[in-house]
Amino acid sequence: INIEYCTDLFKKETIERLFEHYINAIDFIMNDVNAKIKDIEIISNTEKNKILYEFNDTKMEYPKDKTITELFEEQVEKTPNDVAVVFEDNKLTYKEVNEKANQLARYLREEKNIKPNDIVGVMLPRSLELIPTLIGVLKSGACYIPIDPTYPEKRIEYMLENSDAKILITNEELFEKMNFENKIDILDKKISSKAKSNIEQINKPEDTAYIIYTSGSTGLPKGVVLKHQSLSNLCAYLNKKVDFLKEKCEYK
Repeated sequence: INIEYCTDLFKKETIERLFEHYINAIDFIMNDVNAKIKDIEIISNTEKNKILYEFNDTKMEYPKDKTITELFEEQVEKTPNDVAVVFEDNKLTYKEVNEKANQLARYLREEKNIKPNDIVGVMLPRSLELIPTLIGVLKSGACYIPIDPTYPEKRIEYMLENSDAKILITNEELFEKMNFENKIDILDKKISSKAKSNIEQINKPEDTAYIIYTSGSTGLPKGVVLKHQSLSNLCAYLNKKVDFLKEKCEYK
């Protein structure tokens, strides 16, 4: 048997696995010519055990009692001068990200009266400011809704209205385009004038961290709520399963 396939679409290992499934199906039928299609086993016992037990072995301990901002601050203490954010030719260390986030958090609490679980829209392009802004919103106690600036205007308005967002954070370029009463320019000097030290934690692990809106392809977009505890769970899993060795990273 010769198999032709597009190497741009499939890996060799994938085709070999499909071929093995084909052989398994033939063996099954030869042993039971009266078998129904729904009963035919195409995967081997070895593969079945791997899927059932190895792939699903995801139970692990994670810091259920901490918010994502507490975990971030712990990382800042460990590696303050390591690069945390890279955008084009610019970089920010963990310490710099934390300081910018603290300044925004203070501004939101002191000037905008933000409370735990208030909702803040963040409409920024990919930039050096994006990550400190998201962390700053979380440190303020609020949760954020990420809004792609390329979204149609009606979709953006719907997300802000449907979520009952209290504030919209954006940049100077997008500021005038948005017809939203309570909006903030992320480069406002009032923000950068605030203290850089860590701000008091007021969130609980059960509080909302962010809300992601669905595409709306089957109707109006719907907001999916993610809590700090869920995000901490994800981070713990990634730290355990993904190799984040610095020497493998190439900053560009």
